[in-house]
Amino acid sequence: MPFLRRVVIVGLIALGLAGIGLSVASAQALDTRPFILRLFGFGKPTEAPSPPPPVMGGPKVIVVPPAAPAGQPARPAPPAAPPKNADARPVLVFGDRLATDLARGLEVAFADSPDVAIELKVVEPSGLTDRQAFDWKAWLEKRLASGKRPAAAVVMLGLGEAAPIVAGERSIDYPSVDWETVYRARVDEVVRLFAERGVPLSWIGLVPVANAEETADLSYVDSLIRNEVTDKGATYVDVWEAFASAGAFSFNGPDMDGQDRQLRLKDGIGFSRSGARKLAFFAEQGLRRTLAAPPTTVRDNVSPDGLVELLNDPAAGGEDDLVTVSALKGPKPGTPLYQLVV
Repeated sequence: MPFLRRVVIVGLIALGLAGIGLSVASAQALDTRPFILRLFGFGKPTEAPSPPPPVMGGPKVIVVPPAAPAGQPARPAPPAAPPKNADARPVLVFGDRLATDLARGLEVAFADSPDVAIELKVVEPSGLTDRQAFDWKAWLEKRLASGKRPAAAVVMLGLGEAAPIVAGERSIDYPSVDWETVYRARVDEVVRLFAERGVPLSWIGLVPVANAEETADLSYVDSLIRNEVTDKGATYVDVWEAFASAGAFSFNGPDMDGQDRQLRLKDGIGFSRSGARKLAFFAEQGLRRTLAAPPTTVRDNVSPDGLVELLNDPAAGGEDDLVTVSALKGPKPGTPLYQLVV
């Protein structure tokens, strides 16, 4: 029995030592004491250094330095244009799509003039050939008879004029001698409307477009307008060569500062911002001279015959007799002009 007891005791001790060995093995990397000291709990365990924290990925933050010191803007804002006066003199700009870009440039040109306001009337498409689509003569008569009298007027149109003219029950083919006669008569009607009311009129000429066939039509119509306007003493402004290269369409050209820039839009018709400003420059020169001159006085009561007396017209002669309708040479009977006017 004593021998058996010793065997049991030794077995229990062996099992205990095995369990201790398993627990100690897991902490072997953290406890550097000799085995015998660890077995009986002697000495102080040496703490292993903690591993460095893993590097975690994340968004990178980039600090952008301020463009200017605090409290100071990076670039001063351009000064706002002064508001227009309540009694600002209107400049009537009218026509087709071309007049839109013209007016845009004139608004920039007169932005610092509070006594001048741009009044725009655009109908697209429109012209002098198709009065059923829009009658410019009727609209201008109504506008000049009501509202504030314009200090000046500027017109630019002609994009859709290469079309037959309907005069009464007759359709006049384009192009033809009769078509030219009637078209010049309609240009003359517009010029007379402003002359009778003493409103200076500037007629801005046409410009080439990207389509070569349309450019040829515009050149023909422009020549008719030029001849009729200058014959009647109004102001014609030639801008063709300013937007052409060797007489043909060009997207680019010198701007107001002489720098080569894109002046026309990709559609080959409209004007870019630089182009609109350049277009307005040619009209601006005459407008400033006109606005600086004293206004023309017109007699308010006009006779049924359309007689108009310009009281302070510097070009008027010293004759006492006024020109009457009966003294004017009428158109030849039977012609398209006779049917239109008489």
